[in-house]
Amino acid sequence: MTTGPSVQNPKRQHIVQEMLLRNFQRADGKVHAYLKAENKHICTSPNNLFVVKHRYTLRGDEYVQDRYEIETRLNKIEDRAARAINKIVGCRRIDLYPSLAEEEGDAVKSLLITHFLRTDFHADEIVPFDRYARDFESECFKQGAKLGLDEATIQDVLQQPWFRARVEEAWHDHRARLAIGEPPKVAEEIKRNRRENGLMVARREKRASGFILGDCGGVRVDDPRKQGAYHSWLPVSREVVIGAKNEHENVLYMELKWRDVNRINQTTFDNSKIVVARRRSDLDYVLRNREISLN
Repeated sequence: MTTGPSVQNPKRQHIVQEMLLRNFQRADGKVHAYLKAENKHICTSPNNLFVVKHRYTLRGDEYVQDRYEIETRLNKIEDRAARAINKIVGCRRIDLYPSLAEEEGDAVKSLLITHFLRTDFHADEIVPFDRYARDFESECFKQGAKLGLDEATIQDVLQQPWFRARVEEAWHDHRARLAIGEPPKVAEEIKRNRRENGLMVARREKRASGFILGDCGGVRVDDPRKQGAYHSWLPVSREVVIGAKNEHENVLYMELKWRDVNRINQTTFDNSKIVVARRRSDLDYVLRNREISLN
């Protein structure tokens, strides 16, 4: 039996945290959003955006309840990072460099890493359905052979609608667990990144347009100054992005020129279905550049 929604088991789950979206709010609490598929601008509350029902819910059946532990753990990561993010954003707005305690820096790194894992765009890159289905079916074929089933019987099972539904359910649960880095290989990679990588905190230069945020979450932007190099960025406000650097010690504070801001925004736009900004002009600027590049 599936449990009903409540504070403990919410069915509406955000793939982009409301905590970040609030940093893009106007004075009236709303954000500007552009829906690419509909070519439509809207102005709405952050609570209405980037919501997917049961995105991180581990699905049960008629005998086992749905489980909401992934959403709970993501909320804990967000809560740990919120104070540090707010400190970063507040200080950079008034041209100060915040001093982050070690636990604050670790919390921000955890947020940055999980943000790349929790969104559909990056999760589908890491574990696309077709590849997962092939691996799942291959494992089921091996297990069927061990039980003494002939090939024709196994193939018949694999073609059944209920089996397809089981594959989709298993894929859904795997992506949900991916969001908190639970698969062993992913968990090891996260440990390595947290141990070896440091933080970058970058503010846009005064004349640059503001950062936008999309449902792809963080973005990896090629560095035109060095072939094969890239930076990973997550916009946390109109003025500020955080990123990862390959040196653990200290936080690197920097100012991004308008070309770098444009690269981050363009990559965000290209990889997202919905993008948001504090100002409509920030979205319009990206759209104009997009139209110019296509023509």
